[in-house]
Amino acid sequence: MSGQAILFSALVLFNTFHQSSLPDDHAIYIAVIQLEHQPNDITANLQVKVFTDDLQDALKNKFQGEIRLINVSENGEEAKRITAYFAGHLKFEINDQRADYQLQRITVENDAHWFDFTLKGPRKWDKLEVTADFLMELFPKQSNIFQVTEGDKRLYYRLTIGQKSQTITFSD
Repeated sequence: MSGQAILFSALVLFNTFHQSSLPDDHAIYIAVIQLEHQPNDITANLQVKVFTDDLQDALKNKFQGEIRLINVSENGEEAKRITAYFAGHLKFEINDQRADYQLQRITVENDAHWFDFTLKGPRKWDKLEVTADFLMELFPKQSNIFQVTEGDKRLYYRLTIGQKSQTITFSD
């Protein structure tokens, strides 16, 4: 199956299931990660979309307490915990150098949350390594669909408990 077909299928499934009423232990565990970088730019746009209940369970597990994701402010205490959680489970290296990211915006869409981050890195990307194992500590069937756009090049990957990382080489 092509990368575009995988992402399209993931988005269809995500939207289908998040619009329906799912029990606490629903059958599908999926998140979408989108990273977009324009050549010669030192920042990239990073978006992560997750089911709210899954993220709440992961945050409760990590921080040993209830974390409410309703009316979360980008600058509040919950946002700091969300950022800390993702920092431990969503990592990027660009040209063998760690790339950090900062939370910019949180958007709620039905029973899912979009997290918008700005990622800082070099202007030219030769190699990108992503590790995305968030939610996998609780949900072994979790799939994180990763889409990376570097200039005109768009690639898709599925990250699972069996393959938490992907290395991508960009050539001119």
